Amino acid sequence: MDRSFEQIRTEVLELDRESQRQLVDEVEERLGTFSPIDADFEEAYERLHAFDRGEMGAISAEESIYAARKYIMASKQNRP
Repeated sequence: MDRSFEQIRTEVLELDRESQRQLVDEVEERLGTFSPIDADFEEAYERLHAFDRGEMGAISAEESIYAARKYIMASKQNRP
């Protein structure tokens, strides 16, 4: 029986933190090191130029952290 991504995700999130860390380490080891591809650099280049042209804005690190924490708290409240 194949399990869906959501089923596996739910099971992983139910593990204790140490087991989750061990699983992450094993998955990262299997995936190998991350190497950006040309498309990653092209997107970064385009975003930088869009920022320079005033087409997109930026937020401070503090605002970014606040937004991330707010998102995490909301997702925890919406868990079944």
